[in-house]
Amino acid sequence: MEKSKQKLIEKYFLGQCTPSEKRDVEQLLENNDEGAICYFDQLATSLDHTKTSVPADLDGIWTNVDASISDDGTKENTRTLPLFTPLKIAAAILIVMVSSFALISLLDKKEAPQEVATSIITKSTKRGENLTVRLPDGTRVRLNSSSSISYSQNLILENQRVVNLEGEAFFEVKRDEYRPFIVKTNAVNTTVLGTSFNVNAKNHKAIKVAVVSGKVEVEQHTEKVVLTPGEMAVVEEKVGKTKYDFDQEVGWKNGVLVLRANDFMDVLDDIEQWYGVDIEVEGKVKERGIDLKYINESLEEVLEGLSFSAHFNYVINDKKVRLIVK
Repeated sequence: MEKSKQKLIEKYFLGQCTPSEKRDVEQLLENNDEGAICYFDQLATSLDHTKTSVPADLDGIWTNVDASISDDGTKENTRTLPLFTPLKIAAAILIVMVSSFALISLLDKKEAPQEVATSIITKSTKRGENLTVRLPDGTRVRLNSSSSISYSQNLILENQRVVNLEGEAFFEVKRDEYRPFIVKTNAVNTTVLGTSFNVNAKNHKAIKVAVVSGKVEVEQHTEKVVLTPGEMAVVEEKVGKTKYDFDQEVGWKNGVLVLRANDFMDVLDDIEQWYGVDIEVEGKVKERGIDLKYINESLEEVLEGLSFSAHFNYVINDKKVRLIVK
């Protein structure tokens, strides 16, 4: 949606529109302008997530204008309005919003920056867990195991959409030409407008950013590279760019476990993280290269496949695994 429309809707929420501007906003709603309705929804959701008490049921107001979002991040449909016309909905929202000084402090940062709420939301996963997180701007984030993401509850009202990541996550970013989306991992910043990409910061000494769609800029200090689909940045002491294997770097989000390493103990580390187990090895495993791929398979199936090449027996006891080398 155009930036001018966003500003106009924000003024409407604050009761600062001229009569002409007010009519323009109401006309957008009466015409079922998807961008306008979606932005109203975002503002209401952001306010509903604050700790300020508002004397109204925001969920009830927005039941009829909630947008359904598909797995690939596109809008599937806009619900009809059987109980309220868009104009009545806007009027109901205006009564709620202008009564809350919290919204004024959120939107009018220059006039009252000391009033802005800065609550941070953090989502985390343990070993063996994956989690899908929907950010306030509509961006979908798939967290890999032993990872966490944190972001401001007022993300959609800020000039930049900034999130902090520890571990690994796959992002499907909601496009916004006016507010870039930035992923911070240590000293590395990954900046986009709207695209899909994977950030792996599990190894702080070698952070990897793999792009699936769109363009991504990866920056460390004064060095930066721009990536297109099929390209990956590897950030160590310097920022490098290379091609990548999709299953190895991104397949995890689709249940693909790639075990590829020369050191067998590195393979066991990957299995521990994937299944959330502890593995104890009895005996000495001969060093050999491992290059295997499993799709949505159980721990027992993976160990059974490995046992033939690495020559070991195994015992699984809940979250404990014992390997006995032959």
